[in-house]
Amino acid sequence: MSPRPPSALRERRLLGGWSQDQLARQVGVSRQALNALERGHAQPSVETALALAAVLGTSVEALFGRSHPAPLALPTRVGPAGTRLLLAEVAGRVRGHPLDPSSGEPADALVEHPRRPPTLLETERWRRTLLVAGCDPALRMLAVRSGNARWINAGTGKAVELLVRRQVHVVGVHSLTERDRRRVRGTLLVHLATWPLGLAVRRGNPRSIHGVADLARPGVRLVNRESGASARALLDRLLADVGVPPAMVSGYADEVHGHEAVAQAVALGAADVGVTTQAAAAAYGLELRQLSEESFNLVIRPDELARPEVQGLLAVARTPAFHRDVGALPGYGTSRSGQPVGLT
Repeated sequence: MSPRPPSALRERRLLGGWSQDQLARQVGVSRQALNALERGHAQPSVETALALAAVLGTSVEALFGRSHPAPLALPTRVGPAGTRLLLAEVAGRVRGHPLDPSSGEPADALVEHPRRPPTLLETERWRRTLLVAGCDPALRMLAVRSGNARWINAGTGKAVELLVRRQVHVVGVHSLTERDRRRVRGTLLVHLATWPLGLAVRRGNPRSIHGVADLARPGVRLVNRESGASARALLDRLLADVGVPPAMVSGYADEVHGHEAVAQAVALGAADVGVTTQAAAAAYGLELRQLSEESFNLVIRPDELARPEVQGLLAVARTPAFHRDVGALPGYGTSRSGQPVGLT
């Protein structure tokens, strides 16, 4: 017997800001039973259907009367054979993002022939997947807590590119360049967290690095972020302020992706210093010489704002559990998490 199509229950739940556990307790069923109803793997009893409709403020027909969704063309030429893909529907098209083999993330599809559409491993789950891209671990924590979002690790410049090309639904950014600010004009900013950004050095600061001017000294080696990353843009501005050209900084061309990768390179001795977050520095036993206080914001296109999954994501960002969880990271502030900042 083929499975029933997924119900509208998940969308209604997210729109109302309910977690699966909360809603299950409210109507007197287990979380596993509610999950099966959402995925279309089970049918509700009359009593359960009526209780769900009453709690969510809708009708039984609206929750469970959905027909099969229209088929969508899968992407092609997204990687060589063996590539594992993360799929999502964005702006009416299916987007495929190759997964890092070491990520441990489950795939939605597998490329078996590079010129043919990939083979689906999950037939329906990806249709309601919300793709979020950004460089901060708070964004991954938000995605996991929302229950149906997947995180793509990307620096601010790359994240903006993905949003503009309609490859993802939501991105997280900090310190937008003027070019990127123009590219996302008219979008909504929602605050997620604040955190310090600075120069990470090994314990005891053996190279006596106290500011960006010290990066030009002989014997000091930098590990840099990729072009387009906000941490790199900050470093470039501060180097210009003190009159140090990038060519005078050893290791300026040595690029890694992500705050954690910077901290790891310094901790392993591959570099003496790099710009990263306090949380990443602390995770690798490093000291931080603060350069700025960064505000990390979600960027949402107006036409995605009414999407139930987006509303669910924003609802999670406002919960005390999220505030306390992220606030426990070194240097993070969450007093304004989930609050609109305004239009770009």
